[in-house]
Amino acid sequence: MTNDLHESDAFRGRIEELERDLQHKSEKLEQALESLEAMNQELLSTNEELTASNEELHRTNKELQFVNEELYKVNAAHIRKIDELTQLNADFDNLHRNTFIGDLYLDRHLAIRKINQVAASITNISVADIGKPLRHVTGNALYEHFFRDIESVSETQVAIEQEVCDSQGKWYLMRVVPYMTKENLVDGVLISFIDISNQKRVQNIASDLNIRLDNALKMGEMSWWEWDYETNHVNTGVGKYRMLGYEKEEMGEGYESWTKLIHPDDYGPSMEAMRAHLKGEATTYFTEFRIRHKFGHYLWYKDNGGIVTRTASGKPKLLIGIVQNISREKAQEQKYIDALKQAQQKEADFSFLFNELPQGVLLQAASGEVLDANPVALDLFGLALDEIRGRLLSRLGWTFSKENEMALPSTEFPGLVALRTGQKQNTEMFWAYDPKREENLRLMVSAVPVFRENESTPCQVYSMISEIK
Repeated sequence: MTNDLHESDAFRGRIEELERDLQHKSEKLEQALESLEAMNQELLSTNEELTASNEELHRTNKELQFVNEELYKVNAAHIRKIDELTQLNADFDNLHRNTFIGDLYLDRHLAIRKINQVAASITNISVADIGKPLRHVTGNALYEHFFRDIESVSETQVAIEQEVCDSQGKWYLMRVVPYMTKENLVDGVLISFIDISNQKRVQNIASDLNIRLDNALKMGEMSWWEWDYETNHVNTGVGKYRMLGYEKEEMGEGYESWTKLIHPDDYGPSMEAMRAHLKGEATTYFTEFRIRHKFGHYLWYKDNGGIVTRTASGKPKLLIGIVQNISREKAQEQKYIDALKQAQQKEADFSFLFNELPQGVLLQAASGEVLDANPVALDLFGLALDEIRGRLLSRLGWTFSKENEMALPSTEFPGLVALRTGQKQNTEMFWAYDPKREENLRLMVSAVPVFRENESTPCQVYSMISEIK
């Protein structure tokens, strides 16, 4: 019985021990399950994070692909830009070589940065001088203020133009300008040289021609004018001011500044001549007028011009002309008119005297032919003027002789002797036989030779013949 009790206690103890062990195991299992559940939660969270990271990596991969594509595009653009820059440099080099423009580039410290062959030949600067300050390179001062002008452009950013001549006698237009960056910042100076030798030669020729023209106009007392009809601006050569005694500043620019000086008697006809030309009634403008000198007296001018340019609608735009001082010619013309009047008066007086003289008068040419005869001479010879004019006296049928002498040769008649000797022949007595009346006439004859100015040989002779009855 006791054994049974001991066994029963042992079993209960064992059962309790097993229950405790089972309880302990159960607790551990529960703890393990809780731990596994926690780990499972962590794994789920990690899995979610990995999923999110994977998605982020996927998006990043797409972005990297996009960036890579952009980089390819940028790289292609850079390649195009490099090609364009290479082509641009080639174009620039070809432009420099074929336009023969010299270029010298200086940096902000005025050191030589770049130079082409044309500029090198002009300035004696070589490629080996690149990097050196311009002032330290010898033999490159083209004129006295060469360096000063370059420094001035560098400091003030105001461009300078200057005509320069190199050691070979060639002329260049030198332009010194600031070198501007893309950001519009000054980064040095650019000096360019353009060959203007041909233009200079043409300019010198034109200058010589202008001098010759001015001298010719001055010697001819002439000047030119041009009138812009639309703006009423008149431009004229200095000769016109000089002839009238004015300075250019004393005259206005309008047409009226000149026309107001015209003599009142000549103003109307001159304006009418201009109006007729402007209206197309006259092909050119021509007039003569008196114009007032600065000192108050008047000069005679001859004005000739016309329309050279018209507007699109056909209206006058530009007129050009020549004006000439003809005061001397007008004075000579007046002298000629006065002399002509005097000559006409003298001729009238002489004609009256010639015709009214009681003596016969013959006018003979240098060759002896009769040019004219007064009524008394015609009556003496019994001929009409048409019958005697143009004939020699020897051809009239008359014979002449001196007292108790044989017939006198016609060459010894006083008129022909005066023509031959140039001496006045005093009155001599002659016998003359008139074949029409068949009688001898007793005549008194003298002769006076006529000379042209500054000539010693007579050109005509007057023979005076009187009959002694």
